[in-house]
Amino acid sequence: RVYFFAVEEDFQNECPCCVMSSAHFPWPIIGTFFRVYFFAVNVLAVADYRDASLQRPTEQTSFHRTVRSNVFTEPLNEPVDDIQLVNDAWSLKDTYLNNIPIPHAPFPTFGAVIPRPAYWASSRIFYPVNLKDFQFIVDGPSNYIMQQAIKRYRGIICSCNGLSSFLSRSSLMREDLSRMASINWMREHGRTEESAPPNSTPLPSSSSPSAFKTSETFEPWPTAKEPRIALFFKAVASQRNSRKLKCSSSLGLDCVRIHIQQAGASWPSLVMNESYSLMVSHDSIEVVAVEIWGALRALETLSQLIWCYPNSEMAFINRTFIDDRPRFPHRGIMLDTSRHYLSKRVIMANLEAMEYNKLNVFHWHLSDDQSFPFQSQVFPELSQKAAFRQDLVYTLEDARQIVEFARVRGIRVIPEFDLPGHARSWAYSHPEIVARCYHNGILTPFFGPLDPTRQETYKILQGFFTEVVQVFPDLYIHLGFDEIEMGCWDSNPRIQDYMRAKNINSSLSLLKHFHVRLQNILQDIARRTSRDSRRHFIVWQEAYDNGLKLDERTTVQLWKSRYPAPAMVGFKMIFSTCWYLDHVARASDWMNLYLCDPLMYENDGTGAVPKNFPFEDQTDKFPIGDWTSNILGGEACMWAEYQSDETILQKIWPISSAVAERLWSPVIFRSISEVTPRLEEQRCRLSRRGIPVSVLSGPGACPNGPPRGLDAMSFSGPCCSTSDVPKFYIHPTFVRIIFICLIFLFGCLVGRLFVGKDTFVRLFTRLHRPSWLLRICLLLLLFLIISASFSLFDSQQSFYCSPST
Repeated sequence: RVYFFAVEEDFQNECPCCVMSSAHFPWPIIGTFFRVYFFAVNVLAVADYRDASLQRPTEQTSFHRTVRSNVFTEPLNEPVDDIQLVNDAWSLKDTYLNNIPIPHAPFPTFGAVIPRPAYWASSRIFYPVNLKDFQFIVDGPSNYIMQQAIKRYRGIICSCNGLSSFLSRSSLMREDLSRMASINWMREHGRTEESAPPNSTPLPSSSSPSAFKTSETFEPWPTAKEPRIALFFKAVASQRNSRKLKCSSSLGLDCVRIHIQQAGASWPSLVMNESYSLMVSHDSIEVVAVEIWGALRALETLSQLIWCYPNSEMAFINRTFIDDRPRFPHRGIMLDTSRHYLSKRVIMANLEAMEYNKLNVFHWHLSDDQSFPFQSQVFPELSQKAAFRQDLVYTLEDARQIVEFARVRGIRVIPEFDLPGHARSWAYSHPEIVARCYHNGILTPFFGPLDPTRQETYKILQGFFTEVVQVFPDLYIHLGFDEIEMGCWDSNPRIQDYMRAKNINSSLSLLKHFHVRLQNILQDIARRTSRDSRRHFIVWQEAYDNGLKLDERTTVQLWKSRYPAPAMVGFKMIFSTCWYLDHVARASDWMNLYLCDPLMYENDGTGAVPKNFPFEDQTDKFPIGDWTSNILGGEACMWAEYQSDETILQKIWPISSAVAERLWSPVIFRSISEVTPRLEEQRCRLSRRGIPVSVLSGPGACPNGPPRGLDAMSFSGPCCSTSDVPKFYIHPTFVRIIFICLIFLFGCLVGRLFVGKDTFVRLFTRLHRPSWLLRICLLLLLFLIISASFSLFDSQQSFYCSPST
């Protein structure tokens, strides 16, 4: 470079062979070119020197390069994370030379639904979701239940805390997601929905990393000619009242429109309609539900379809069409709060988890031999003497709060007070109504079942259940009648004298006598106090096996065998035989719970007479017909002998999600390999929503852990901050102030018209020196105005998150 500048100077000044003068020769251009050239050469030389200094061509590096040239190239020199199911256990695929398996849970899906919908068509196309401004628009009837549901799911959807996260372990997924275009790509590039974003391959809907290698397991996308699609768009067109026709903006989908055809009953019941349809397209999210209960299930499905990018607030949803309805109307969990007292907060957390899994019955086992935690106002001594501690009780207000907490989530609460067996706790306060046990004619300090021969027994039961049916308004009540030890009846001389006087020849006949009297008492109470003129009863399987004369409205809960004999002879039946959660010993036992089905003994559909004919009192009840319709559903039972407040939720979840899918989804979905990744996602989703969960399928980790400080109650109300409130949001306090001022001005105007100008002026003149009576009247008027404004505006439920205090 120095030489070039010297030659340039000599050439310009002393060149004897110049053809043209230096003024006409383009030296500036040539100089600039060489300056750029030498600058580039200099930069490259520095880079070469840096590389040479870091990787000196020594003998060692030459050896390393020789070795690396003989090693397999990427990606074969990385472990292959392929998961396989071998002998009911998930593990990583490995060579046959290694005998010890490497346990590993399947990678969780993202944007998948539990329980699996009846019809689920999904596409690999996905759209962004604007979580910050997401709105809920209701077309059709609405009520308090719907408004509370919107508040809850607004809290879940307003951030990624309660949503699934896509698994970022796969580099292929990260690369695809990083090239994901916004929703405007369709309008900008003139493409249809079936097209893919430019230079990108959209993620599969709800898949694990291996889904790129396998075919999708969804139904084909329906055409416009299919009846379900035609009915869906017909319902949408008939109920669309909102001016906002599109639910999308430059930031993504920002609303869901919910079309409800009828409000339905204000209390969940066995006949409530939980069906719904849901469609996600490029410009809208539409939900159609017959009743509000179906809209609640649709909101849960929507919250499961939306998925987030890990450690960010970017949310997406796949193009989807779902037409869904439950397989069985009774889908529940039985919770035992007598063997161990469970706090109200744990019970409510379990109800939250039940809503997340579309379960709709909370069977509350309230009394047993060990304790009596239900605090009665009519008989307060029951809990005072039989509860574990005086503070470990459920007051009537606690029970009402739990019932209401469940009602707004579409969950029924069915109480169980087990009679006449499992009633030892009654003897602490009323030993006179519990049978005493004798040994060789000598009285012992032990007690048996309730004493059906004493009139006091029925008087106490009548007064107690009169109070119970007012706290628990569901039409069903569980009476127990399981594991009744009749030995104390046989050994008690007084009971035996009563049986001889009444011509009752056996203890089984005495049990029938007690059952008939108890049913008559409850029906008489129902006629006087219930919303319905009659009550429906649920009993355990022993009531059928013992040949009790069951009412036609009695439902039998099967738990000792899988043979559905009660349903085959015409009784309504609930199935629980293989769903005892306290019997689960290994994590892989959930597969047996998932494959177990209430209709596993279903025949050709014409019905079959069971091998053991029912007793005499049960033969003339109903025609047999198609017995499968008599199975109402099932319950997963959590007995709490060895579970407490600190451990019981982990024992229930997420294994009960498998039972929930069996009771909701069609029977054709029975693939363990297909459901396991979705259950892993549900496990992570429950954890992120504050529900304590256990391990399901082996080692692994969720894409995102639960947020710090989150529990199950975090989503019961709004969770948004002030930044999440729409720009046009007006705080209710400001609205109340305006309302009070308007009422005051209206009062002044009315007073001016009725009393005249002069009187009105004199009245305001006297206000400078008001009397005590006038002051009191003004204060009362102001208090009434403020109270009216508060009650008026508190009754209006906003569909947006309120600012957090």
